[in-house]
Parts: sequence; structure tokens; C-alpha cells
Amino acid sequence: MAKVVIIEDEPLAAEKLSMLLNKLDPSFEIIGKAESLSESTMLLNQVQPDLIFLDIHLSDGISLKLFDYTEINCPVIFVTAYDQYAIEAFHHFSIDYLLKPIQEEDLARSLKKYRKLFQGNQFQNIDGLRASLSEKKRERILVTFGGKSQSVPVEQVAFFYALDKSVYLKTFENRRLPVDRTLDQLEPTLDQKLFFRISRKMIIHVNAIKELQPYSSRRLFILTDPVCEIDPIVPAEKIKELKKWLDL
Repeated sequence: MAKVVIIEDEPLAAEKLSMLLNKLDPSFEIIGKAESLSESTMLLNQVQPDLIFLDIHLSDGISLKLFDYTEINCPVIFVTAYDQYAIEAFHHFSIDYLLKPIQEEDLARSLKKYRKLFQGNQFQNIDGLRASLSEKKRERILVTFGGKSQSVPVEQVAFFYALDKSVYLKTFENRRLPVDRTLDQLEPTLDQKLFFRISRKMIIHVNAIKELQPYSSRRLFILTDPVCEIDPIVPAEKIKELKKWLDL
């Protein structure tokens, strides 16, 4: 039996989720509900759930702030009508992300994922799952431009770079898109076999490197495809590491 907490500021939505949970698997026991950050903080200080369903937008703010107010030591399934918080949600030990209105088949998929991770004894504790999640590399990245959001497969990204206090990605199809992440935040989430941090201003995909050329006495210039708006210069201290990476 899994103990569940539902944090949702729309009573009808919370009731629908409760009914679907009971229909799909009655062994999920709902031990508490909350509608706001303040209620959620008090509730989670009193109970110890095995799983939390957490709405992004609550009556008194964005629920991601909850992780600053209290320690959460169980997996979370985020529920929202908006998808722009997807990437940030996965930084908070989320195992899934459901869009409203919740569909029965989507919830069934989330419950199956939860059972596989926890009830199948794949992980003995929360630290085991945290370690596993940290080893998994980013497969997609959400970008927002012109008031719209788009999920871009990381395999389509030629490089990420910083320019004029902003960060952009350039796809192999030569599309430039803004990224709401710093290069320091992006670097550990990328597959290190495919991406290399050549400098403070650029992370490049191995397939975007056409040629290495001498640049001054101790630096290298990378000829890229597609062309980058900044000069892909490799400082002296990175050259040995870059050549080793290219020869893996």
C-alpha cells in the first residue's frame, strides 16, 4: 500500500484525481490533501507520504517554492495545466509530469512508473533513486520564445553558447533559440560523451566540430557546422582535455 498526498487548489481537480487513483489502484491510500503552500507545509510536517501529486500553481504561489520550505523525501508527480515548468520540476525529484485535464491512461502510466521504481524494489531508499536520476542525462530541453514554448531534443543541438548575458542553443539545422539556463546548469545534465565545455562561453556537440585550427600561440579555433555567432576559442588549459575527449 502506498500513502499518497494530493496538493491541488482546485477541489474538483483533486476529487477527480482521487477517483481515478481509486479506480486504477485502490491500494493507493490518500492520507492528506492541501490547497496552498502554507497548508502543504503544515501537512508534510505531520505526515510521511510515499508519493505526492503536486499542482504547480497553488492559490498562494508556485508550488516549487515548497521545496524551500520543507524537506521532501518521497517522489513527486507534478500536475499542471502549464508545461513551461517541466524542466525545473525534474530538478525536484519528480518522476513524472501530468498535464491537466488528467487522462486516465496518463495517470496509469505514471502509477506504473512509480511501481516499477519503488514497489518493485529497484531502489531501497530515496538516495538510491536520487543517484539514479542524477546519472540520467537530459534528453530534451524546453525553450520559450515569442510567448510560445517548444521542447527540443538534445540530439538536435549543435552547441550552447553565452552571448550578451543570455544563453542560446543552435540546432544542426541552424536554428537559434534562447535557453533559460546557464551553461553551468546545463553542463552536468548533458551526455559527456557527446558534449564538451570548450570555454566559459560554449558547450559543443562532437558532431558540430569540423576542424581544429591554431589560434595565436597557445589556443585553438574550432571550425563549426553550423557557424556560431561567437568565436569557438579553446584556451590552452582545455586543449589537452579536448583532444583526449575527441579520441575516446
